[in-house]
Amino acid sequence: NHRRNHRRNHHHHHDDNIPVSMDDFVRAQQDYRWMGNHFVPPEGVPTYTPEAARDIWNTVNVLWWGDSTCRQDWATQFAILDNNNDEKNIPLDRLNRDVNVNKRVWQEPCTLRPIRNTSSFYSQLSPPDDPKLFLCRTTTTTTTTSSSSSHNGPEQHTETTTTTPPPPPTTTTRTSALDERSPRRPPPPSPPLLSWGDHKFDYRRCDCVRDVGELESYEYHNNNHNNKFHHHRNFTDQLSHEYDLIIVGLGIWEVVRRGDCQGRGGSTTTTTTQHERVVRALESMQRLASQSTLKILWKTMASPMSHRMAAKRGNASWYQAETINGWIRDWFQQQQQQRQRQRQNSTKTTTTTTTTTNLYLLDWGRQVLPRSVGTLDATLEGDMFPHWGVEARLLLTQMVTHAIQLLF
Repeated sequence: NHRRNHRRNHHHHHDDNIPVSMDDFVRAQQDYRWMGNHFVPPEGVPTYTPEAARDIWNTVNVLWWGDSTCRQDWATQFAILDNNNDEKNIPLDRLNRDVNVNKRVWQEPCTLRPIRNTSSFYSQLSPPDDPKLFLCRTTTTTTTTSSSSSHNGPEQHTETTTTTPPPPPTTTTRTSALDERSPRRPPPPSPPLLSWGDHKFDYRRCDCVRDVGELESYEYHNNNHNNKFHHHRNFTDQLSHEYDLIIVGLGIWEVVRRGDCQGRGGSTTTTTTQHERVVRALESMQRLASQSTLKILWKTMASPMSHRMAAKRGNASWYQAETINGWIRDWFQQQQQQRQRQRQNSTKTTTTTTTTTNLYLLDWGRQVLPRSVGTLDATLEGDMFPHWGVEARLLLTQMVTHAIQLLF
């Protein structure tokens, strides 16, 4: 309730009673251009400074749900929000510092959520057999009163601070594409227990689109001894109480590790096609978004393919990524057309109820496409294939920040 009241009292960027249409949302996310490796936003869309980004992000609790490319986006966005930075000069190594945290070794245990209680909601996000899948951080809004005053009384300043454990040790180990599995290691020493912040900034690892449905299938036991009715609560019900926004960022495993995503445990006996897995994941997120006030952003992907990489690996992954993106765009377009038909039919009857959506397409894959092919200097490749460099990740942080400003 504290979180909800805080959001109600905070300046809203968007009227909650007026839903943003998919057409308006997609239109606002289009037409990014490039000058060298620097993006240029569409007319009327600002380039967000760290201060402006903090003002927008301190209205929401966010869960990033996706693969290692999503984790790197999460870490880059947090680096921008980190108030320990010099706002006029955030160095490159700070933007890259945490992109591989918890990659193979459990470096950053979550001490900000009650994950040790096996009956808690968060114990599902941080499974005991692989706790490095979950990363939790927080941004805390504090209000201070200055000694200066005016006719309106003391002047108040709102500052957003970030809470994170110390930076993890760096690693230079390189492996094949997306191979981040490792044997279990002893847990690292826990940092001091930090108080919960006002706004959650969490990440949960999920590699395959088929596993998005886990959000629907999870249940946890409500072991509240003050309640004589012990029962299982649906995991998705609690999601909307803990988070305002989920950012889904995955799909590249369907391109470069397709065999691992065909069936549970890498089984190839499943009868589902790749297209069916993508559609089922979208439908799962649509159900989740329609059952609560929770908003969901589905980010399209892209496969960096420089001439050098194409010569080494072939360019099939680039085309396959665009094929999957095409399915996703078609699905969203079909949903929008269905809602339009419902609105048209409602004008002919006394019924005014139409289907709305809290699931939005964030078409980053289309906007980064011009920097996904070409010479090595023109392609924004990251630390390993198919990760992306900082310029491409900064475009994603720009687009997500703008999306939050539109939706909240």
